[in-house]
Formats: sequence, structure tokens, C-alpha cells
Amino acid sequence: MTKNTQIKKVVKGMAAYFTEVKNIKLGSSDIDFLLLNVPPICNYRCKKCFTRAGFRKIKNPLSLDEWFSVINEGKKLGAKNVSILGEGEPLIYKDIKEILSYINKQGMIPMIATNAFAMDSKMANFLFENNVTVGFSLDTLDEKEYNEFCGGMADFSKFMKNVEYARKLFAKSIVTENGYKIYRLVLHMTVTPKNYHRLNQLRDFCGEDIFFDCQPLANVGIAEDNRNFFGEEMNYEEFRRYAHKIYAPMVFSQTECNRDICCLFYYGLAVNYSGDVMFDTHAIQPQKYIGNIRDFPTKELLIRVKKLRKYFLDNYKSGYCPIRDKTYNNFLKSLKKEKKDFLWT
Repeated sequence: MTKNTQIKKVVKGMAAYFTEVKNIKLGSSDIDFLLLNVPPICNYRCKKCFTRAGFRKIKNPLSLDEWFSVINEGKKLGAKNVSILGEGEPLIYKDIKEILSYINKQGMIPMIATNAFAMDSKMANFLFENNVTVGFSLDTLDEKEYNEFCGGMADFSKFMKNVEYARKLFAKSIVTENGYKIYRLVLHMTVTPKNYHRLNQLRDFCGEDIFFDCQPLANVGIAEDNRNFFGEEMNYEEFRRYAHKIYAPMVFSQTECNRDICCLFYYGLAVNYSGDVMFDTHAIQPQKYIGNIRDFPTKELLIRVKKLRKYFLDNYKSGYCPIRDKTYNNFLKSLKKEKKDFLWT
């Protein structure tokens, strides 16, 4: 039997990068990941959107100095990665360059999720030079499907032009360390009944210079309104059994619970654009049960998040991601009905 010597792949700033490449034990610090949600402005109108970015009024946004303060607090708590993944399109946010540059200067790894519309050569160069790990969203290589899935200002030809430039640029950042190939450019595919058959096609598109990541649709936010568009509901258990064995999500992290859970959720602290602390970077609904960084010390808010997470894991959680879990809506109903104030006493 021939020994498999294929080099494994990891994303810079994600769980496996820290645990396998850098030999860092997650959970040794108060947090390992800080998640920031910039204001929910977006130039797309994606049918899969987990929030309602582009449709919500923006109230009391944090100033740039307040963002810097949040980042500094995250560093004090041990954050090694600062990810901007939720609510809207971060590359069109007016202060995004200042925020990413500041994160990099603090010695933490910046990471963003983008639709790549604004990732032209100038922006790509900025992201590359500031050590940013970039995840761009792509669910199909069919132009008609792409524009239909994304809506708004979606432009497949512009998207492809931006991605092709970025892939050549970021290929220069790929390094091998401790037996792992480390990537800073990620293609993220949201898998639905509409595009499940395109899994291998998108993986092949990535080749050896883009990390391929896929996760199933979460029926929250706008995605919940578009159930009929996507067709029959995803069988999450089947997806985890088969697709995730081949394409394990970059967020997978083995925890003391003896199961894989999203590292950002389990080891992170998420703050939205107005200072509200969230249950998870895309789980915006329970934020009113936690508090705002303008009103409470960060450590107190972290204690509340951990208590709420434990309550969820003990009573509802069955999968690796809260908003993709079939019990998530039951969890929200429980919070609304019982008003879990006892968590903070």
C-alpha cells in the first residue's frame, strides 16, 4: 500500500492553521477570534443572504476610533485573527482599509468575506500587502445563474476579472510550513439544492492556488424568504456525512465537546457595527440578550456570550454551525418566550 504523502491545505488564520501549523492550543486565551460586522450595506441582493443586509436602517454606527478600541480589546483577550465576515459587503465600507491596516499593524491576521465586486487590482494589492486572508463567494460558474443568485449589481464578467487578478497575486503568498500548504485566498461556496451538482466543478476551478471551502445554506434572513427558490430543504446530515468528508469546512475545530464546531463561534467574540455583541457573526437575532460594548465591559459581555453558547450547546446544538442547525429557530423561540435573564445572574 502506497503511503499518502499529499500535503494538506489550511487557510491562514483559521483553526487548523493555529493548531496544526503554529501548535497553538485554541481556548488557552479568553478568545482566539474577534469578529467584526461592518454596517449592513451591500451592492448585491443575494437570495442566500443570512441577514437582511441592504434592507436595514443603520443606527448608531461605531466610529473609527471605537473600532480601533474594539480591536485593542480583542488583542488583550488573546485574539489572533480578526475576521470581517458578516452583514453586507465589507469592501464598500468607507473605513475598511483603515480597519484592515490597523488589524495588521497590531500583529493579528485580518480576514474578510467579499463578493469581490470591489476587489479590483488596486484593492487586491492593498489586501495582499496588508496580510489579509480573503474569502470570496462563488456558487456557480454559469453566468446566468450567478447573476440570478446574486442580484443587485452582480456582474459575472467583472467578478471573474477581479478573481483572476487576485488568484495570480495571492498565489505568491502560498507557503508550505510544518507539512501544510497555507492559503490566503479562499473560494467559499454556499451549497443548495440549486447548485449541489456543481461542487466538483467549483473545486476544480480552484486548482492549486485557491483554497476551496463549502458549507450548506442556512435558512435564516433573506435565505428563509427564498425557500421556494432553492427548492427542497438541504439534508444537512447527509451533506455532513458525504460532502464534508471530502471538503471539510475551513472553520472546523475539534473542541473539548469531542465534536467539530465552528472555531469562530466556539472560540470567538462577535461585535456588530453598532457595538452590540452577537451570539455568532451571522446569528444577529439573539444580540439583544447579550449587550453593547458601549454599556458593559468586554469581559462581562464575553461571559454572557459563553453562558448563552453553553445553554445552546447543552439544549439545542446538533451540528457544527448554530445558524445551520435545524434547532436554531427553536432556540430563538425559547429566548423570546422565557427571556433568559437568569443567564446573567
